[in-house]
Amino acid sequence: NGKGSVCAFLDAILRAAGKHTGLYISPFIHRFEERIQIDKTPVSLDEIATYIPQLQAAELSLYAQTGERAGHFELLTVLAYLLFAAHSCNAVVLETGLGGRLDPTNLCEPALCIITHIALDHTEQLGNTHMAIAAEKAGIIKPNVPVVIYPQQTNAAMQTLLSKDKELRATAILPDIHKAQLLHADADGLQFVYQQQRYETKLCGLYQMYNALCAITAAQHLGIPNKAIVQGLCEASFPARFETISRMPRVIFDGAHNADGLYALRKTIDCYFTRPLIGICAMLRDKDPQTALSCMLDPERFQCVFCLT
Repeated sequence: NGKGSVCAFLDAILRAAGKHTGLYISPFIHRFEERIQIDKTPVSLDEIATYIPQLQAAELSLYAQTGERAGHFELLTVLAYLLFAAHSCNAVVLETGLGGRLDPTNLCEPALCIITHIALDHTEQLGNTHMAIAAEKAGIIKPNVPVVIYPQQTNAAMQTLLSKDKELRATAILPDIHKAQLLHADADGLQFVYQQQRYETKLCGLYQMYNALCAITAAQHLGIPNKAIVQGLCEASFPARFETISRMPRVIFDGAHNADGLYALRKTIDCYFTRPLIGICAMLRDKDPQTALSCMLDPERFQCVFCLT
């Protein structure tokens, strides 16, 4: 959890530093083109269409040589690489799709990697323990490449990540949460101090301070000036992350879809609102909605919760 938010933070920071950025995320929220962005602007469907013949030819060649078909996400990742090259992006932020070790984004040679908070999700593909999932996530760690690790992991996940880091002689970097202090938080934004520097962000879930610390730490290690880091965090935006879509009445849209994410959502709700709310939740059945929603089914917090699966 937190991959998309950290990508949004880092992309905004890099743009504030004058970089010409490419951003690759999954899934999209409103429209397909959001998956591939150039300087925060989604590429057009017309531009995507010009690459379809090239992708088709490559996929047919793959099948002819190996008998294997490229999947949707593999083709989409190739498309992103082609577009970032065509636009001469000099800084690219890639969000892994599933796991890390076998993810097509892992073909890149990164300047830096970030591993965010590891939760039990996609367990059929990645394993049903934090250790197993962490091992898949650790697959993005490269020899001699620095890796920023979200500081609040389970012991099993953290030990797995640090062990892989040591094996590959990478450089593990953990944000120092003891140097972070939350100053103000409400449904419109966060203000916090980290390493004696004040930051603000419109991404307002309580958990976003820790996501921001990962982005700040990565940017510092990449040599981004502090002024750009402050500006980027302030300008960063990302849909469906405790997003207000109406103020009268207040309507919040959030993409939490597993137990870990919904627990973080519940903590934010408890902090920002006092009266009982109305909840509407929809998720795929493979997300184990009964377990995920257990922290939400509380009459003191919700008048009622409508669930669609």
